[in-house]
Amino acid sequence: MNILIAPMHRRGKNGGPAPARNLCGSTFGVNPGEYGDSTRLLSLHDTSLPWEILETAHSLFQKKGFERTSIADICSRLEIKPFEFYNHFDSLDEVLEILWAR
Repeated sequence: MNILIAPMHRRGKNGGPAPARNLCGSTFGVNPGEYGDSTRLLSLHDTSLPWEILETAHSLFQKKGFERTSIADICSRLEIKPFEFYNHFDSLDEVLEILWAR
């Protein structure tokens, strides 16, 4: 699904309208960061979050070990809520299984 949205509360460069974005937050013909980080849109179908969770979990497992890493640690590092973790994974064990299979 590729639906265009333009945040109404944001103004673009030189006071013009904010750039059109798709649900994944990609802009069309605009350099990333040109309008600041606050224009990043979260998607209900954001496919990058599961990968970010896996990469963060992998990093924390290496630093702290699996037994000392919690879902709260991963969520805190990514600045997400636990329900966002659970939207993609059932448990920390599932994350470990996926990383092990990679």
